[in-house]
Amino acid sequence: MEQQIIDFKNLTQENVWDLSEEEAFTLIQKLQNDIGKEERSPYLKIIDTAFEFRSISSKRRDIKQSLTLLGFKFFKADDKLNMLTGIFKRKSPHKSFY
Repeated sequence: MEQQIIDFKNLTQENVWDLSEEEAFTLIQKLQNDIGKEERSPYLKIIDTAFEFRSISSKRRDIKQSLTLLGFKFFKADDKLNMLTGIFKRKSPHKSFY
């Protein structure tokens, strides 16, 4: 399966569901580095429709374990702060139950 990276400039309510947790994390990191706080808000709102985020200390293994059981995937957010970002992909409203 070929990995398709969506640039934040092309991000829509429809294609955000095609992102994996890893791609969402990379996209958010890129947003934080490339554009100002005011301009990134619309993009973050689109990402929030498909993903849930939790930031925790890397020392809180109990919380990480509980969130992992719920389906969160964790990524190293900031080495200096020892923080992890947990990302959970919501169920797509476009997918059928049948």
